[in-house]
Amino acid sequence: MGVGASPTLSVVVPIYNESQAQFAETLAALAVALELSSWRAPEVVIVDDGSEPPVPSVVVGSADVRVIRQPNQGRFEARRVGIDAARGEYVLLLDSRVTIEPDALRWVCGQVQAGASAWNGHTVTANLTTPYSRFWDVITFAAYGDYLRQPKTTSYGIDDYDRYPKGTGHFLAPRSWLLDAISDFETLYEDLGLSSDDTHLLRSIARRDRIHISPMFASSYQSRESLIPFLRHTLRRGTTFVDGHSRRGARFRPVVLGTLPASLVGLILAVRHPRAAVAGLGGMSLAGALFARRQGRPAREAARFGALVPPFALAYSLGIWRGLVLAVLRSI
Repeated sequence: MGVGASPTLSVVVPIYNESQAQFAETLAALAVALELSSWRAPEVVIVDDGSEPPVPSVVVGSADVRVIRQPNQGRFEARRVGIDAARGEYVLLLDSRVTIEPDALRWVCGQVQAGASAWNGHTVTANLTTPYSRFWDVITFAAYGDYLRQPKTTSYGIDDYDRYPKGTGHFLAPRSWLLDAISDFETLYEDLGLSSDDTHLLRSIARRDRIHISPMFASSYQSRESLIPFLRHTLRRGTTFVDGHSRRGARFRPVVLGTLPASLVGLILAVRHPRAAVAGLGGMSLAGALFARRQGRPAREAARFGALVPPFALAYSLGIWRGLVLAVLRSI
């Protein structure tokens, strides 16, 4: 596509057991954004990754909609199938828990026509009324505060890749680039469902060209709202973290390496000195609350953040250990 031409667009939405209300909200927002934009021949490819009950046929404004059904194979395979089936020059990857802003696609279409090809969505948490969503908000700001404190239109390449928020839950790029990134995909695990698909795919594209991000290309994400889904999500993120950030030179590699001795010390302490272990959990909560306060969070929010630090640390550590075991087993 030459600079100034009007591109065609495919939107790929993988879904697995999402609530009908949330999915309807995602598609309704997408329909509005497509209607306000100038993308040619928009189509929506929904990949039903083994949902029960199956995803019904849907309407997304005037866009052509296709539903592809497959047995559950995980998010990476669902996205790969959708990208492979897409007909557009560009593909927008959009998760079923993400609600895109009305003007986002109109704005980014103009940027693409001006020559900026790859765009990471500026995604904020929608439901900041629960302690679980606010917990992840604190973590995200701690990791990517340089951008999030003063969001602006900018870009990152492979050299500063780990310093910006990113994900394929809201991501736009040429379809050919995504196909190349999929063909280059390498993971430490046999099970692709546990791999860090976001990190590997985007890192491949960042080696090719700079990835842009802007609050003008915005969306919101509906996070988990109760303890059990929060812990399951944390466990999975610990596992994907090993796959995405344990390589040499990665900014967050020390987190992977530091978790191993810290978790072993905690386990030994819990077995030999249970009272000291309980005191340690209290100290962990206090440290978490102070950390949140230093970020400027209100006292009540900081206290809730601190209360969630011990279960988060346990689930995340278990996820990291699972990732390391899976990586070793695959290498044998």
